[in-house]
Amino acid sequence: MNTAIEYGNPDLWLVLLMLAAGAVSSALLSTNPLNIRRLIGDVLRGVIVAIPLWTYGALGHASILQVIVLAGLSAVAWPH
Repeated sequence: MNTAIEYGNPDLWLVLLMLAAGAVSSALLSTNPLNIRRLIGDVLRGVIVAIPLWTYGALGHASILQVIVLAGLSAVAWPH
């Protein structure tokens, strides 16, 4: 029996790592001073968005590239 979410799945970790890297690079390239609370919030927002999208992709409805793009766009569009 296979489940959609497997913690050893490298695709899930790739999505989470890319979203975390995007949040960190955005914070470092910003003209505003580095705020740890905002950085953690951005990473958590990306994780919250990525997991349902990855699950949708793991069920065969989307490729990993589409999941990464949708998760990134959703995290950026999430109101601050």
